[in-house]
This record gives sequence, structure tokens and C-alpha cells, in this order.
Amino acid sequence: MKKDLLTTVEITDSHVKIYQSRGAKTGSSVGYCEVRALRSQSDEEISNVLIESRFPKNISKDKLTVVLPRKSVILKQIKLPSHDFEEIKKMVALQLVSLIPYALDEVVYDFHVLEKDSGGYTKVLAVVVNKDVCRRYINIFQRAGVVFDKFVLSSLGMMQWLQHQQVDIKMPSVFVDVDYSHCEIGFVYQKTLLFSRSINYGAKDFSSDNMLGLIDQLQRSLAAYHKEGMGSEPQRIFLIINVMEKDALKERLEREFKKPVEILSGFEKFSFARNVNINQIRNQGGVSLAVGLGMLLKEPQKMMSLFPAEIQEGKRIKGRRRSWVIFFLLLLINLGLFSVLPTLHWQQKEKYLKQLENEIQSIKPQIEETKKKKQFVETFYQELARRIIIVDLIHELNKLTPNDISFRSLLLDDNGSFTIQGYAQTSTGVNDFQSRLVRSAIFNEVNLQFATKRKIFNMEVTDFKIISKLKIKE
Repeated sequence: MKKDLLTTVEITDSHVKIYQSRGAKTGSSVGYCEVRALRSQSDEEISNVLIESRFPKNISKDKLTVVLPRKSVILKQIKLPSHDFEEIKKMVALQLVSLIPYALDEVVYDFHVLEKDSGGYTKVLAVVVNKDVCRRYINIFQRAGVVFDKFVLSSLGMMQWLQHQQVDIKMPSVFVDVDYSHCEIGFVYQKTLLFSRSINYGAKDFSSDNMLGLIDQLQRSLAAYHKEGMGSEPQRIFLIINVMEKDALKERLEREFKKPVEILSGFEKFSFARNVNINQIRNQGGVSLAVGLGMLLKEPQKMMSLFPAEIQEGKRIKGRRRSWVIFFLLLLINLGLFSVLPTLHWQQKEKYLKQLENEIQSIKPQIEETKKKKQFVETFYQELARRIIIVDLIHELNKLTPNDISFRSLLLDDNGSFTIQGYAQTSTGVNDFQSRLVRSAIFNEVNLQFATKRKIFNMEVTDFKIISKLKIKE
């Protein structure tokens, strides 16, 4: 394996899978593929497998992608009343507060747009992962001496793989990727992932007489898909499988769901280098490579990454600290050399002194640049400290908003006036919300402009408008 080629690592409950492209660019040519079984699911065992593999520990982090398994991620379809991307970003954050069992500062999230309708609404798929999950994988790789900064959802790798197979996923379809210890079921339309889920039923559980587990889970997935109105009726099922019973399963699925089923192999339309023993991998029984191979088809920078931002920033700060330490060590060395000059011959003194003068002159621009940066940071911090950051404002608003309140619009003008318009299920909810705003450390001069009962979609709600001032930090 090489350190400067696109590389993907996929960790499941049963295996560690490592893939690397053959060339510097993305594509279907695979230069390295290793599948190693896990004796246990402990973090230490996974780290040891990475250490024992041919995985290069000094691999360039911008070439390395770590797959986030679907079972560790929350997917939520959300319909929002806007087409503006910046507004949608804020609305997604507000909606997730009530949709996930974690505080927003405990998760990493992103989203992609599914559709925009003529009524001004946008449907998005939000992807959420708890930071503890991310930290677990980061620690596993750190034990193996590997640094990376990209987490990508397994379902997105499946989407890349399906498109490469040149199958028709412009129509509503379902994919079922059967791996050794689990299956991933996904719904796609117009080359876009609508939803997916993972089930603890894999190739190791298969037999001709024991397929009801998968069929039952697929029925449950379709029922949830229809109940939540996630998309149109799927027209086809793509079955990615590598077991002896695949034909029997295909017939059973076609009979149960009355839809055509197409069997695909995770190895199709990919070429492997001679040193890759692909037959040995095929014979491992039910191991799927579709997700990892799909990741090699697209640059990691172009895929949605769920790597925690504060960890990336922490690494940058450590890098800057390391540079400063080296700088001061060099300066101390130079001062040390200067202190021993009196003990040397006069000619040596003159020679070393000239050398030191040159070195000091060479670092003067760096010192001046450092002073300028320090002055800029201090000025920027002083200016920023008096302002209320939008993130703080939204966080405070999330904390204060009762469950029965939904927002119609939020407006912050240049004078610091903050206008909130929305609906409440009861008038007491509006009063409760106003009281919370009054007690807040951010809001001032909180005034209820109106609170009027209206009927919307045969539901009686209280339409309200509140105007307040934002307190300026001293």
C-alpha cells in the first residue's frame, strides 16, 4: 500500500476492510483490498488488526476516508418552509432539537436537499452522529498510529457504487446490501438517497429455510417509508449479495413484494491488481465490498463528512503550538551559541557572530509577522467580544422555546431588534415563551405585538409576534 493514494477503511461488527485505488485519481481500478475477520468487537482488537495489516501508518489524511456504519447514524427527513439555503441551515438546527435524543452540541450533523416544491417548501435528509461515536473511532485509529479527518456515511458509498453499476436508480428503488453480520436497506430516487436503515441480520444467518428475518425487516422498512411519506412507491429491488441462497432469496422477495429483483455482486465493474486475491475474498462467505469500493469512486473532499469540527481545530492549534516550540528552541540554541563565543578565538568569534546576525535577520520577518497577527487577533477579539454571535442567539432561542411553539419567521435588523413570528398550540404557550424571553440574559425590552387565534389546516393555533432588543455585551 502507498501513503498518497485514495484509501477507505470500513469497520463492521465482524470485519475490518481496507481498500486503496490503483492510481492517484478516483475510479474503479483497485490496487489493494484486504478483509480481516475480527475475533471480538473490542476497540483494542480493531486497533491491533489495523496495526497488523499492511495499512500505511503515515498515510496522507486528505486521502483517507473512514466509513461510518449506518447503525451509528440517525437519518431524518424534514420539510421546511423555505428555498433559501442559509435559512434552511438554521431551520434544520431548530428542528433537530426536538427530533433527536441528544443536545445539538453533542452531535455532528449535515444535510442534503431532496426536493423543492412550487409552494416554497424544501425537503431535506438530515444526517446526525453522536460525537462519542466519532471519538471512539478516532481513538481506535490513534492507537494504530493513524490520523484522519473524514467520516462518511456507509449509505453514501452504496449510492456511489450503484451509480457505477449503471443501474437505473432514476426511478424509485430499494437496495439491500447483505454483509456478513448485517444488512443495509436504502431507498433511492433520482440518484439521491431518501432514507436507509441497518438491521442485525446478515449472510451468516442465511439458509434456504431461514429468510423470514430479512423479509420481515424489509416489510417493516417499506411500511415506515410509506407512513412517513418519504417518497414514491419503489419500482425495483437491487439485491447485493454473495451467498449460495441468493437465487432462492430473489424468488422469495419477488413473490412477497410483487416487484422485480435484480441481483448484483459487490465485485462487478471493478478491476483488481494482480496482488489482490479476489477469489479468497469471495470465498469468505457473504462479505460485501460495495460500500468501500463505492467510496473510491469519488474524492473524499466532495462527500459529506461528519468529522467533529472542534477536533479538527484542536489539531490545527497543536500544529501551530509545535511550530512555536520549534521556533523558540532554535532561538535558545542561537542564544546558547552566542554565550560560548567569548571562550573561542577572536576570529571564530567574528565568524560565529556574523552567522548569528544573519540568522537573526532571517527570523525578523517572522517575528514582525507574528506581532501583526497577535495585534490583529487581539483587536478582532475585542471587537467580537461585544457582539452577540448568531450561534449563541440560536442556542439561547432553542433553550427557551416551549415544545408547542413553532416559528414562522425570525428577523434581526441592523438596530438590534429581533422579531419572532410563529404559532402556538395554546395562548398560554405564548405567555410562557414571552416570560422566558424576559428572564433571558440575551433578550431585552420583550414586547408581545399580538397573539391571535387562527385556524390552519382545521387546527386552531395562536398566531403571535414578539419584538425584543438584543442586549449588547459590555
